[in-house]
Amino acid sequence: MRARTAARLRLLLAGLLTGLIGACAAPAQPADAGLTAPKTFVSGGITLSAPASNGWALVEESSSGILFAKGTQAASDRFVAKVTHFALPLTESPEALRMRVQSLATEDLDPTRFEVLSEQFRSSDERPYPCVRYQSIAKDKASRAGAAPLLLELDALYCRHPVQREAGFSVIFSHLGPAPYPALRTESEAFIQGVRAPGT
Repeated sequence: MRARTAARLRLLLAGLLTGLIGACAAPAQPADAGLTAPKTFVSGGITLSAPASNGWALVEESSSGILFAKGTQAASDRFVAKVTHFALPLTESPEALRMRVQSLATEDLDPTRFEVLSEQFRSSDERPYPCVRYQSIAKDKASRAGAAPLLLELDALYCRHPVQREAGFSVIFSHLGPAPYPALRTESEAFIQGVRAPGT
């Protein structure tokens, strides 16, 4: 059971990091972009709002989560905002949860593709259930020949589900582009705060 759970979470993290470039290739449908009251979605019992700025599209919606993207394959800056659900065995403490998230994230950052420039994991008590904040910046070494390496910036919140005790969910906001995105923290925090689990 532990091996299957670890594999599923590793697949989640790897899919975000290595699939970010393709995620924005063909957005499916607008997600109420730019409205003062963004459209509300429900995914696995979790309520969330679509990102509020212009240009976002709903790319994927399934039992495992929901994904929004902004920017096409040809765009210099591409963004992904997603909520994902996964199995998460019980841990003894917030520190144990932080270490689990850290080990899985570290395992799945492909060193042949990405060079980590900075990363931070920290336990968070901002919600009434255990959470971990994760921030990182990595250089994408798979950029087109002759082009400057792209930067992958990631801002995320991983939490244990407050009702389903052996389940977790992640809220991830990321940017891929030639330079750091100045508004990343502001926009990611708005998306993260728009995600609410049941019973809280």
